[in-house]
Amino acid sequence: MFDFIFRLFGSPSQPVVLPPNVLVVDVREPGEFASGHVQDAVNIPLSALPAQTERLRKLGQPIVVYCRSGARSAMARKVLLNGGVSEVINGKNTATVNRMLGR
Repeated sequence: MFDFIFRLFGSPSQPVVLPPNVLVVDVREPGEFASGHVQDAVNIPLSALPAQTERLRKLGQPIVVYCRSGARSAMARKVLLNGGVSEVINGKNTATVNRMLGR
């Protein structure tokens, strides 16, 4: 069981390494995004995500979604997976995604 968790989130000695072509999507509202976000992230609020799913699927890139606490990003991950996006990671929040990116 711990092997699965470490592969998903990394371990203290082995952080998660994201692919170089990963698209980072902040699913918070524009005001939240404007107050601070992961460098190079795009802002697609959770409420707008269903309309963007096909476009994101066609990009063929792995996607990391994040929000403030991880709740909206968990919902966003489900929306994208149900829309045919094959690789979606719930990055939970800004700090976690920055750590995954080695920042």
